Amino acid sequence: MIQTRLILIMLFMIGSGAAARAQIPLSLVTVTNESGSGYRQQLWIYLGINDTQFEGLPVVRPYLFDTGSAMFNAAYYTGAGANPNTWNYSSVALGNSSYSYGRGSGGTDYLDVVRVSSIQVYQSQNATTPLYTFSANATNPGSDGYVVGKVTSTTLALSGNYTSLQDALADNAAPYVSGVFGTFGAAMFTYNATSTTDHAIVGSVLGQSTTTGWTVAANTPSTSQPSVILGLDDATRAQFTSNVTWSSAGDNTKAPFPNSGATSGKEFDTLFNYSVQNGGQPVDWSDLTLLDTGTADTNTSNGTAHADLLSKSLLNGGDVIDGSTFEATGNSVHPQKVCLAL
Repeated sequence: MIQTRLILIMLFMIGSGAAARAQIPLSLVTVTNESGSGYRQQLWIYLGINDTQFEGLPVVRPYLFDTGSAMFNAAYYTGAGANPNTWNYSSVALGNSSYSYGRGSGGTDYLDVVRVSSIQVYQSQNATTPLYTFSANATNPGSDGYVVGKVTSTTLALSGNYTSLQDALADNAAPYVSGVFGTFGAAMFTYNATSTTDHAIVGSVLGQSTTTGWTVAANTPSTSQPSVILGLDDATRAQFTSNVTWSSAGDNTKAPFPNSGATSGKEFDTLFNYSVQNGGQPVDWSDLTLLDTGTADTNTSNGTAHADLLSKSLLNGGDVIDGSTFEATGNSVHPQKVCLAL
């Protein structure tokens, strides 16, 4: 594990040609670690679902913006009475799916995969006017809506003294330690969620909204606004100077994104070369990689690299020792279907 600060520019390109551009604001937020003994940075996005209103105001919630997750999973209140965390949905696409949200102590949570017609983007939780609206029908006029996850329980760490996600939602509190109400997946891969009788393809709302790709720009100084550019054009692509192979090469290894039908990739789908050095000979290796804004550290599961790092005394308790130089360089083969990183 290597501690890293979140500095990221990525371009997820799933097609080519001109497209209408939309700039969607993100926020870089410093939050408490789940252990309570430190801090980390996260990207957040503020959203409403189906333009839900409560006591005359839009219901706006912060969600973790996660390029390592394939789905928008939002906390849903199931209790009686009026509650702003009870957002409406148009239909249940798949009840009791085996698609999991949050794992801990060996547990797996089940969520309902549902469809929502629109998702509103706000500048902050106190904003009353959306800056952008994801509209399923705008992407696909025959659409039944965006495929998302309705979370009713979790094994992830909860905030405060709450013993369940529903207890937190009943108090109108953010259920998770970091202060979010769920995860807005922004990955370029999809999953096939299945139950005993049905199945559904789940994937990012971004992938459900475009056939040309999106940019995540989050290497921001304090004076700039992190953002997503949805719908790529030639001018946006021209800003990127390094290409990292998308190993699926657009071959639909996974099912296409729902709603848009755009090509998807695999979870670990980009090839990077790595090097760690601390005074002696470097340890070098290559790995298929997931660029994951939802994970605070850089992790490798490469057994050979781990053994080499250990033999050269570059590890301390599983972490690379302080003062080491860590380098990551991407391979470039398919610039027309690529995930780009600077």
